Amino acid sequence: YPPAPAADPGLLQWGGVLNAVGSAERGVQACQNCHGPAGTGMPPNYPRLAGQYAPYLAEQLRAWRSGERVQQPINLMG
Repeated sequence: YPPAPAADPGLLQWGGVLNAVGSAERGVQACQNCHGPAGTGMPPNYPRLAGQYAPYLAEQLRAWRSGERVQQPINLMG
């Protein structure tokens, strides 16, 4: 595998905060509330995040944000 690109430390820290506590300002709950502290999820409603490739996760989050990603009937991520 090619080496991972250098990451912005501030952005990494912000991602850690979103995972752990979410963002009240943006109306986003903590990722680990549903996907678990280890990111293993509880399929089928809460898919695993752990072990997914970063480009895949980035694309899914982009599609979710833009409304391109089809949501479940109860719109859990909405």
